[in-house]
Amino acid sequence: KALIGRNGESSRLIALLYAEGKWAAHLRYGAQPESELPVRHIVVIGDSIKVFGALPSDQIVSEIFQRQLTAFGAPFTSIMQSLRFAVVGVGGTGSPIANLLVRSGDGEVILIDEDRLERTNLNRVVGTRAGDVGKHKAKILEQYIKEMALPTNVTSIVGLIDIDTPALSALSTADIVFGCTDDYLGRDILNASVYYYLNALIDVGLGGRVGEDRNGIIRLLNQKGRISRILPEEGKCLYCQRELRSEWLSRQLEIRANPNISELELHEKYLAGGKEQAPGVAPFTGTVANIA
Repeated sequence: KALIGRNGESSRLIALLYAEGKWAAHLRYGAQPESELPVRHIVVIGDSIKVFGALPSDQIVSEIFQRQLTAFGAPFTSIMQSLRFAVVGVGGTGSPIANLLVRSGDGEVILIDEDRLERTNLNRVVGTRAGDVGKHKAKILEQYIKEMALPTNVTSIVGLIDIDTPALSALSTADIVFGCTDDYLGRDILNASVYYYLNALIDVGLGGRVGEDRNGIIRLLNQKGRISRILPEEGKCLYCQRELRSEWLSRQLEIRANPNISELELHEKYLAGGKEQAPGVAPFTGTVANIA
């Protein structure tokens, strides 16, 4: 009542209790202070991830996940059903990751991507068909997941997390974020979100080298995948791993401001290019997504 008197009926009060090694919580709204609402779950993220309060598995398990119960144990599906995941970038690695999350019993997933599907993307973006060319990747994948009819709530946001407020706000609501973008400015935001929003971040990268082989054929000579798991109190950040550098961000900002800028002008500004890009094809992107 004191809170309502000071801050109005829009106030919310969260009560947390720690007892016998477990967390519990409930919520009260100022408009109905006598009503007590349970929270969906409590996630404690430090040097590990612990989930408290997820629904008992016997209340949500369907025949679809029977094999999964045998593989991972009964609590796994209840925790997956309670968690909210965000996938930033739903191309060659992000789309199979989202697909696997849903098929693993994820309760909520947010898909964030600004790009539209090009014909050259059809060889690696899960859930796409020739008729989808020109549509936004996030919207295509949202529809694909809905048609699975699995117990997952899916939302798509068309935008960039370093520019568009809805995309950035979505990060703050997620328990676990998969970073699947090759956009350095976006990756910089993901790196910061671990500490601002107490996310768990699983960041995925793919690179390689194209050149001439011993037969004189130009092709992919090697392919490298990277998976970085970063928690607020465990794991090196992307700068520490040398996956981000300030000059790469400055270069991208310059190109965004002046799309016609030349490589010579960028070089004169001491804005070196980022890591070498390589062709992404389904056997490689899918393998890295599976491991992630």
